[in-house]
Amino acid sequence: MSSKVRNAKDLFAGLLFAVIGATAVVIGRGYPLGSASRMGPGYFPLLVGGLLIFIGVVVAARAFAARSEPIGRLDIKPVVLVIGAVAVFAAAIEQLGLALSILVVVALGYTANSERKLTELVILAIVLAVASVAIFVYGLQLPFKVWPELV
Repeated sequence: MSSKVRNAKDLFAGLLFAVIGATAVVIGRGYPLGSASRMGPGYFPLLVGGLLIFIGVVVAARAFAARSEPIGRLDIKPVVLVIGAVAVFAAAIEQLGLALSILVVVALGYTANSERKLTELVILAIVLAVASVAIFVYGLQLPFKVWPELV
């Protein structure tokens, strides 16, 4: 195997995964770990961080094996739209509830897609909202408000 980078996209993606994973591990070390049956607040960040580091190393290693097209110019608009959608979700979940917040974040995030189709957006938003409520509210019994409270 050559030591020359053949796929810059995989190298940068792998480094990004590894940095995010290392950040989670560093932050998670400050919390009690617990055990697999009684997980402490540090268990999940350490587990996910470790997995992200592993994935990052595997993806970055592929950069030396497989060739790809060069990285083009970064289009900042989709990045800003997706990050903005997540920020709106965080700000809206208390007021709108989980279901409507999911619908809003999907709609805003979907605007970053240059090939958007209304039917696709509606199906995606509904499926994600229903699945999120089913998993987080009913499955895991997390105390999320599903809908906004009408006064």
